[in-house]
Amino acid sequence: MVMYDTEVIHERIYHIFGKIKIPVPLKLKEKYEDEIKFCGLNIIPEEVFSTAIFLPLISFLFFFILYLLGLISLSFLFCGLILSLVFFFYFYSYPSFLAKNYRSKAAAEMTLSIIYIGTSLRITGNLENGIVFAAANLSGPLGKDLKRLVNEMQMGRRSIMSIIDELIEKWKVESEEFRDALSILKSAVGQFESKKEEMISTAISLMLDGTKQRMKKYALNLRNPLRILSMFGILLPFLVLVFVPVVIMFLPEIASVELIIFLYDILLPFAVFIFLSSNLFVKPYSYHQIEAEKIEKYKGLKKIVFIISILISFISTLYFSHLLRLEKNFGHMQFLYSLLVVLSIGIPLSLYFLLPSMLNMEKNQEIIQIESELPVALFQLSVTSEVGKPIETNLENLLPKINLLKIKSLFIKILENIKAFGVSLEEAIKNPKIGVVNVYPSKIVRFSLEMIVEISKRGMSFLSASLRTFSTFLKDADEVNKACDEILSETTSDLQLMGQIMAPLSAGIVVGLMAIVIYIFSFFGEIISENPLPATSETGYGFNFVLSFLYNIGKQVPFPIFQIIVGIYLIEITLIISYFLSRLNFGEDEISCNFYIGKILIISLLIYSVVGSSIYFGISSIMNLETIRGLI
Repeated sequence: MVMYDTEVIHERIYHIFGKIKIPVPLKLKEKYEDEIKFCGLNIIPEEVFSTAIFLPLISFLFFFILYLLGLISLSFLFCGLILSLVFFFYFYSYPSFLAKNYRSKAAAEMTLSIIYIGTSLRITGNLENGIVFAAANLSGPLGKDLKRLVNEMQMGRRSIMSIIDELIEKWKVESEEFRDALSILKSAVGQFESKKEEMISTAISLMLDGTKQRMKKYALNLRNPLRILSMFGILLPFLVLVFVPVVIMFLPEIASVELIIFLYDILLPFAVFIFLSSNLFVKPYSYHQIEAEKIEKYKGLKKIVFIISILISFISTLYFSHLLRLEKNFGHMQFLYSLLVVLSIGIPLSLYFLLPSMLNMEKNQEIIQIESELPVALFQLSVTSEVGKPIETNLENLLPKINLLKIKSLFIKILENIKAFGVSLEEAIKNPKIGVVNVYPSKIVRFSLEMIVEISKRGMSFLSASLRTFSTFLKDADEVNKACDEILSETTSDLQLMGQIMAPLSAGIVVGLMAIVIYIFSFFGEIISENPLPATSETGYGFNFVLSFLYNIGKQVPFPIFQIIVGIYLIEITLIISYFLSRLNFGEDEISCNFYIGKILIISLLIYSVVGSSIYFGISSIMNLETIRGLI
């Protein structure tokens, strides 16, 4: 997995720069030890602390030597200083950041893990199979923990009770309901059937209710971070850009293209991403578990669109950049060509997200609908299974009862596989070539169908009782998911307003006003250079000398470069905000997430283009500067 590959890279960096170990303050060392143990990192606190000191120091010395040799400017040295401070903060805080992300990701898996373990316990009567089943179906930090513990259990190193105790101890601070639910499931082993059923139901209900309460607290805690993001991540950075001409006037050595690029296209997006990762990393619970990577049409189309988007973006950016270089003086064409460079980067990127998702949205919505209808279908199957007939007959009797539901197609496909290929129910569902789980790739669907296969082996009466209980669990889980969406709706609407409206509107206003400023300054700069005014008797300097900064402002940071910098920053901020927003809205539904990202990005670019162009062309058309030229 990508996440674990990046962990290995960080471990290697800590090993390299942590060879000379600096003593760590006691409290900080204890904090690092807890975080390192929690995340399972192969490092020690001294390596973390030493890397946070030496890596930024080496980075700054490298830039300082280049500056002394005359290879970089003062603004580049300033960038090096800021970058060194970023390195210090990042590597100093990485264990804390990773631990927080682990907890956030694990929170999304806890409810499903309790359902998986509880359901498997009901089927097999032991916790071992429940832990193995949960480990096979979870892929995040909790799933990683479970896989490690399962390996130790299968090698005979650990008992199942010690595994449960370790899970309770590790995650008790993060989720009390998870701790209590695991304790109840642990106690359910060996109980009479009726008592065990009651305890399993209690554990799952406890987890679902706790998740709902957690979401309310989560939504309330997001308000202040979103206010901070709106002010310091969007509004303030764009406001600062308005003062670029003033900064160029008084600090020409510092205010350079390199510094603005570094601050706006590298540092700020990185800071916003880290900030959002710390506060919004994942939605704590997601009922819909669509496996988009198993939809062949989606995977293939995604690769093709990616290549085409890269080619379109590269060719169009080069073409408009070439036209931009041919325009020597600032004017309408420079504004348009620099805007088209921004669109050449942003529009193909939005199409990469939009097109594969749009063409697979119907299939995606069908799977979502089937997931939502599972509780009803499983309950109806439990009713048809009461009479004790074979499972195939029960499935046929089920079809008239779910005639108006989309999920009917799934059960029809199962029966077609059984009749056409002469296979068992298990093969009709799980076969890599013909299995229905390949047609409707979803973790929830796969889990439910596999449960039907396993429970049906123990008899129809047992299947009927188990399906009735499990359908109730799924219904409750779906309701919790909808309640979570409702709780988060206010937060997500605020975040959407930032990414879709506020950011492009601010960027468009800043670029439009900056274009007018440069347009006026360039005009008067040319007038002064063509018609130098006489020197004053008091100072001996001409007005052309006093006002020469007007012409130089447009040369110090050329407007086309300024617009491209702002445009790229807008694209980055929009992508970051829409990414996290899509995760809050859609959880693990990749197709819906990508469609949402592409839609927000293209709307943002449209607003930016319209606002910036309207301000520039609107104001410049009102000002008749050629008349002034004639008077002079």
